[in-house]
Amino acid sequence: MKNALFYSLFVPIFCLSFQVSAQCEFPETYEGNTGSNMTVMLTESLITSLEITDENAYLVALNQNGLVVGSQSVFGLTQTTLAIWGDDTQTPEADGAAANESISFQLVNGTQLFDVSMPLSVAFVANGLVVQPTAATLTLASGDECYRFGCNAEWADNFDELATD
Repeated sequence: MKNALFYSLFVPIFCLSFQVSAQCEFPETYEGNTGSNMTVMLTESLITSLEITDENAYLVALNQNGLVVGSQSVFGLTQTTLAIWGDDTQTPEADGAAANESISFQLVNGTQLFDVSMPLSVAFVANGLVVQPTAATLTLASGDECYRFGCNAEWADNFDELATD
């Protein structure tokens, strides 16, 4: 009888204390200027297909190593452009896309991270232009909601308006 009582009380409490939620890292927005760039035109058809719901939503461009090489806020827009920055060959570190490097895209929309498949592939070409004329395809990147860790107390000096936890 004691064993039955123990298992009926302890096991549910034990299991609840070890619930796991998926976490993923949000790519940060791009900040910098490497001196060479290309432009990706995001048309109304593409922007509408992103189904943006968060006022802080942004699209990022990533090189093949996952380095953010461009970003653009997309909430409330009907069309816009996204600059993809090239690598500055004057410095030893990679700080942008290399010539002909394939570029991928992700959408940060609130607590969700999506992989974005553009209708036309993008490979970096300095001073190049790629117009995305039709809808993109979205795939939830993490399989669950994500969390951006940071200070979400508005009164704090290190307040992060994008923090969710």
